[in-house]
Amino acid sequence: MWRLHAFKMLGLSVAAAVLFLVVGQTVPADEAKPSFQVTKSHIDRVVGSREPDIEYIGVQNTGKTVIREIKYEGEFTDPKTGSTILVPPTAADLPADGIQPSNQFSIKVNMCRPVWAGNYSGALILTSPGADSKSVGVAIRSRGPLPNVPFGKSPFYEFPAILFIVAVLVGFGVSWLLDQWLGTDLPRLRALQSLRNSQTTVSNMSDRIRKWSMDHPSLSGLPITMNRMAILVPDLTRVISGASQAAPSDLTAAGQTYSLVSAKLVVLSSALDLIESLYNQKGNDPSNLAYLSAAIKRLDALDFSDASPIATFRANVVTALSASPATAGGIATAAPAAVDTGVAQAVQVEGAQKRIERNIKLITLAQHAVVWVIVVLTGLTTYFLANATYGSAGDYIGTLLWSLGLTQTGKQIVARPR
Repeated sequence: MWRLHAFKMLGLSVAAAVLFLVVGQTVPADEAKPSFQVTKSHIDRVVGSREPDIEYIGVQNTGKTVIREIKYEGEFTDPKTGSTILVPPTAADLPADGIQPSNQFSIKVNMCRPVWAGNYSGALILTSPGADSKSVGVAIRSRGPLPNVPFGKSPFYEFPAILFIVAVLVGFGVSWLLDQWLGTDLPRLRALQSLRNSQTTVSNMSDRIRKWSMDHPSLSGLPITMNRMAILVPDLTRVISGASQAAPSDLTAAGQTYSLVSAKLVVLSSALDLIESLYNQKGNDPSNLAYLSAAIKRLDALDFSDASPIATFRANVVTALSASPATAGGIATAAPAAVDTGVAQAVQVEGAQKRIERNIKLITLAQHAVVWVIVVLTGLTTYFLANATYGSAGDYIGTLLWSLGLTQTGKQIVARPR
């Protein structure tokens, strides 16, 4: 019995020894496991010339052993474009003796620079052998595109701003040219075409009036009409010669005015055709000559250069041709219009006008320069600087369309597809 009892005691002793060894090995193993915490839970950075490529993350040793190695890596994706940027696995630069228990150390993390614009989000994973990994949320906002240069070299961060300014200048330049062409040059060309047509009619009528007395010596002349033509012809020539400098609205108004004048001259020319026809039919019959001469005097008194409607002028021409010979003798002729004396005055002030024109050109250039600068600054403050992720193809196209619609003509063009 005593032997059995001895064996039992021996077994208990062995079990106790084994248990002691297991417990003794387990506790030091748990105490030897590395453990750390990060002091920053989230990183939000905007890539730019004033932003560093390095982020500092505080790491605190919460274990009882020295941490001698920490690695970090990350993957960040822009949900809009699907573009991904990576921070490759990199060993942090720790002190020579590591991070002692309960101590804290700020490790430097080389952040990535995306090539394309976007709002990249993801997590930066920090690992240490034997320790649980820790993650730090990261959001990277970047304009683009940026040159893909290695770390340690200064990237050309101004490149997106330069592309933006180019897009604004191209869009506004095209809009400016279209506005000049469609809003200024095209109306000017149309008005100029109308003025040239009127010039042809006025020139033909002027030649006919000048030769009237020579072709019809037995009939009355048209002195009042000749004086009006003497003013009208050079004035119309002056308007046409200065068409390139005139405002389109003024040129259009002049075209309408002279178009009305030429239409009245066509009616007057038809009346003279009728008088010539009657003259050729009855020859030098005294009563016929008296009637025709009276009609010519009434026609000569009609003002074709006023703003009265063409219908009114036509009615006055018909009345002048329909009056009876008995009333013809009592019609008084209007006094000849005075020749325009403004030409001599214009010659005297020609030098002053040239100086004024030079000043107007300088002021106009300065105004254009100010407008272009304001357009660029407005675009920068409204669209570029206010958007930290500016730089996609859609952004540049939107900028182009915005700058294209800044003029009245450009606005109409942009609005048409809608």
